[in-house]
Amino acid sequence: MQGHSTGLLTGGDAFGGRRVKILHLLPQLRLGAGRFVVDLATQQARQGHAVRVLVSADAEPPFTTDPALVAELRAAGVPVDVAGDFFRRRVASLLEAGRIVRTIAGAGEWLAHAHTAIAAAVARRAGASAVVGTCHGVAPDRPEAMNVQDLLAWSACDRVTTPSQAWARRLSSEFGVPDVAVVPVGLDLTRYPAVERRPGGAALRVVCVAEQTHRKGLDLLIEAVARAVRAGLDVTCHFFGRGDAAAELRRIARLADPNGGRFIFAGHVAEPYTRLGAFDLFVLPSRADNQPVAAIEAMLAGLPLLVTDVGGLGELVRGSDGGWVVHPEDAGALTRALASAARAGREALEQCGRRAAIYARQTFDVARTARRFGALYAEALRSTVAA
Repeated sequence: MQGHSTGLLTGGDAFGGRRVKILHLLPQLRLGAGRFVVDLATQQARQGHAVRVLVSADAEPPFTTDPALVAELRAAGVPVDVAGDFFRRRVASLLEAGRIVRTIAGAGEWLAHAHTAIAAAVARRAGASAVVGTCHGVAPDRPEAMNVQDLLAWSACDRVTTPSQAWARRLSSEFGVPDVAVVPVGLDLTRYPAVERRPGGAALRVVCVAEQTHRKGLDLLIEAVARAVRAGLDVTCHFFGRGDAAAELRRIARLADPNGGRFIFAGHVAEPYTRLGAFDLFVLPSRADNQPVAAIEAMLAGLPLLVTDVGGLGELVRGSDGGWVVHPEDAGALTRALASAARAGREALEQCGRRAAIYARQTFDVARTARRFGALYAEALRSTVAA
């Protein structure tokens, strides 16, 4: 790759106190990946770096940038710009996006942190001094041509990272990416004070915070809860979120629970973390995922997890000893795990949740994540000097 002149990186930190221009590129600032980028970019700005966040021109809902996240970044002094269309995979749009990114970046050395493969390709086209790409996962069952495009785009990065060991293995085996760096999601933990636990009655109070799409497997959770109730368990299940499967999920829930009361759909909840103290168990039966922020927030709130073994979800439970892991697409296994949680009793669930919280606070601090990325950025910039 083209070499670039840089000041040598010396001193106690990765950049030796040198101010670095960092541009985060992602299609939309939304949901868990958006939360992660906001906290990471804000932390980097606090460290004195020149940080900007570039998003694609919005596609149709629900793939739109969250205005609240934009406002949060701007309040922290981090500019947010629209850099053309690098969401849809059209050559003319991507070339135009590259020209816009180059203009925004300006003269001199700059590093791109791309949060999709195509964003990495745009950054490389725009002349980034170095490109670090983070894979947050990909949609299941997508066209093979998209996988080929991503394979080529990831190969244009100086370093590739992902939050979970599972996705590091997938990037290596399916996309041929060597030496993937695993960097956990980083969150500003000051935003997550200890949650006051609110005792309930006899029912096992389940909560699921997730985008309501087929990928998240919420239909399986409805089936599992219905089976558990038929077997004599007292379970209520609350859903926070919205998505293109919301109407169908409500229909399935009405059929499973004609009398109502077992399934509560709250729709979009602006601050779900503040409401997690009213529940006993967080459940996420995803069909495909990586390291969802919603699950990490549940751990920070002291909730044990019941998750499927996809992406990094199982790693959260195994790392913390904070819950149950079941195979995906198995409503029966979910039912049995719900029964195990109910039999364990509230005190055991509280202890399990405390283990999850300790692990989450040790693992997902944005300051730690920013240090890890700082080292990777420095390595990537050094490699361009040597090229």
